[in-house]
Amino acid sequence: MVKKDVFHELAIQYDEDSNDGSHVMFVKQHKSRKSDEDFPTLLLLNVPYYCNKKCLMEIFKGCGKIVKIYEQVRPGNINEKEEVDENSFTTNSTNSPNFHVAYIKFETMGAIDRSLKLARDGDTIIISKLGVKSSVGLNGFCYDYIKSIPSRTKLQAEVDSYMEKYDKKQEDEDEMEVEKEGVADEDGWVTVTKKGRNPGFKRTEANQIRLEARKKRKRHNDELFAYAYQIRESKREKIADLRKKVEEDKMKIQTMREARKFRPF
Repeated sequence: MVKKDVFHELAIQYDEDSNDGSHVMFVKQHKSRKSDEDFPTLLLLNVPYYCNKKCLMEIFKGCGKIVKIYEQVRPGNINEKEEVDENSFTTNSTNSPNFHVAYIKFETMGAIDRSLKLARDGDTIIISKLGVKSSVGLNGFCYDYIKSIPSRTKLQAEVDSYMEKYDKKQEDEDEMEVEKEGVADEDGWVTVTKKGRNPGFKRTEANQIRLEARKKRKRHNDELFAYAYQIRESKREKIADLRKKVEEDKMKIQTMREARKFRPF
């Protein structure tokens, strides 16, 4: 009888001419409190990057009917959220050229026994003989690059949808501020909003830095000219300096005219 609670080794190989030889995946029955008990689940560790869902489907389809296959970066609770388009600009694709974890849900418990028996038999599975295209090498890099380019139509649709949600959120916030304006709470405090006679501002770090800089400039100006007569004297000195500079420029021009000589040859 095959033990379900211990890992079994399942050897796979990309093709018969592979220099790296066979690769070993570790297989056992997955048990978790949050897992769906209606469908027995097979856990696979150390799954290579060239072994995708289609490859796993071909490998285990003879063991029983497969309900669904999940791929994750690390083991844990199965992420059963619906998959979204990988070309979406807001989606962080979990596919990577590294080793990952896979969960296979079967309809019957007998499929788990047959899967573990397949691993226990010790036969090496050749991926290239399964008839499934697996993107590796140069083709894999080209495929990943093409897949990383988002569709313009879908990208525009997502941008429009995001902006609509953002605008709706801003409208709701503005309506709440209008409703709160001038209304006291249970303790008698009145919330100051941007819609009132004396609008407040958000206490963000950027606003605080801007406010401190403004206060510093104002304090510098106050220290520079403490009295009105100092301001007047400063203006008079500036005007006198300008007049002096104008007279000096006139003298330079006159000197240049006098120094000019007629030289026909």
